[in-house]
Formats: sequence, structure tokens, C-alpha cells
Amino acid sequence: MALLLLRYPERRFAILRVALTPTMAELCEPYELACVAAKYWAEVPGSEAAAMTAEFRLLIGALEAEVSRELSE
Repeated sequence: MALLLLRYPERRFAILRVALTPTMAELCEPYELACVAAKYWAEVPGSEAAAMTAEFRLLIGALEAEVSRELSE
């Protein structure tokens, strides 16, 4: 959840309001793992690493979209 709060400081209260819902609980861990993985692969040289970075960034975007939907409900 910490990375989501850092990513969306303006939505801090909305995130905290839904923090204990099952959907948010299911989104937080994969989001943080994807962020860590994207950072790792971004620092590894090579085209395979670039592809992995791109995949994790796509996953991060999808998870952020899901978080936004959850906050809108």
C-alpha cells in the first residue's frame, strides 16, 4: 500500500478508506512486487531486460487502473 500512497498522494484518503477491502488487499501486493521487479529489470542491461521492464510496466499500469476503479466505487 505504501507505493500506492506515494504514487497517488492526492488520493491518500480514498486509498486508506478502501484499504481493508478484499479487492484492495488483492491489488496491493502484486502492485508492489511489480514495481520492485520493474525497477530491478530497468537496471539490468540487455534487450531481454528491456522487454521484462516493459512487461512489468504494463502490469503496473493495469493494476493502477484497477485501483482507480476501486476508488471510484
